[in-house]
Amino acid sequence: MREGPFGAEREEQMVERTIRDLEFDKVLSSIRDKALSPEGKAAITASLVTDDEKVLEERYLKIDSLTNRLIGSEPLDPFPSISQIFDFVEKSHSDIPGSDIYKCGEFLHSWHKLLSFLEKEEEILEDDRKLSLDILSSLSIDGEVNEDHPRLRPLIRKREEVKNERFRFSSRFIQTNRAIVQNENPLYRNERVVIPIRSSEKNNDEYYVSGKSGSGNTTFVEPFELVDLNNRVVLAEEEIRAEKRKILHELSEKVREIVPFLRKALKEVIDFDFHYCFALWALKNKARHPRRGDRVSLIAARHPLLGKNCVPVTVDLEEGTSVLVLSGANAGGKTVTMKTLALCVLLNQISSFIPADELSILPIFDSVWTDIGDGQSIEESFSTFSSHMTNISSITRKSTSRSLVLLDELGSG
Repeated sequence: MREGPFGAEREEQMVERTIRDLEFDKVLSSIRDKALSPEGKAAITASLVTDDEKVLEERYLKIDSLTNRLIGSEPLDPFPSISQIFDFVEKSHSDIPGSDIYKCGEFLHSWHKLLSFLEKEEEILEDDRKLSLDILSSLSIDGEVNEDHPRLRPLIRKREEVKNERFRFSSRFIQTNRAIVQNENPLYRNERVVIPIRSSEKNNDEYYVSGKSGSGNTTFVEPFELVDLNNRVVLAEEEIRAEKRKILHELSEKVREIVPFLRKALKEVIDFDFHYCFALWALKNKARHPRRGDRVSLIAARHPLLGKNCVPVTVDLEEGTSVLVLSGANAGGKTVTMKTLALCVLLNQISSFIPADELSILPIFDSVWTDIGDGQSIEESFSTFSSHMTNISSITRKSTSRSLVLLDELGSG
């Protein structure tokens, strides 16, 4: 998405106070919360407001197309954050962590579902589909290789057979040596099965001594046959661990190969997220695309943060009118009307949709400036009036004939 001067020179053309006065970031927050990806969510900011009509027309066409496509469609799957994987691959030749590999599998799965939603199935590569299935079937969400992986099954079966043989031997030994055994069941020490016997029997040369209890009355031993069985279990465990490392390494290498593609796909997801969020927002809030014109004519416009409590307002200015003065009793809706107008302008120049009637007309402004609230600063010893004058002085220097300027209670204090 390309930004115009509105976004490129935000420091000069749309001061932080304008965003704060209008609570525009709250509006964007309610919109960006629907983003499918963390990166897409983070990219939806006020800096995307633009006065480039070509960019706005492109956004309108994409959002309008999505609103039609979203009606009655299945929910899309979210995308995990994968940006950190790019940094890791650039800085390290080590295997990618299993949890990040799993995220790539999820990303590919969501990417393929997105392509199907957009009716672009021809762009789904069979190798990528296979890799996604391979990753998601091989790993758990925390990046561990699943125990039911086809390559692990024979190794696990072999380990279980040895474990069973070890258990049977230990049980037989205890049964036939009750006079010296201190426990009816074998014990585990350092991942090995041991037999607890009376320390008076520790000099018996039929077993290996692996330790003793704190009191010294019990000695933990491994009969020589049990030593062999324990070693076979340890070797079987190591074979499983080695195969898991090999599986992770192979998946890591495959993910490394497609990192350039993932970078490109993520950029497209971020771009899609922008249009997707605004399409969902437009559907929910019955937002419409206003007509372009040289005058302001907002019909039944609604403040985007007020929800069901909002009272629609209409601001219809004749062509050539450049100033509008609102007067009336306190709490009569003057400030809300001003903010509604300004927010509709900003929403129009970020998405080309506004919460108002489709017969509304809005020009393209090059900047929006506000002086709303008293803006007092005790630290700088500014009075309400001084604060107003300082802000207005800045506005008069930076605004142009194409700017929208909103002044609330001008001269108060």
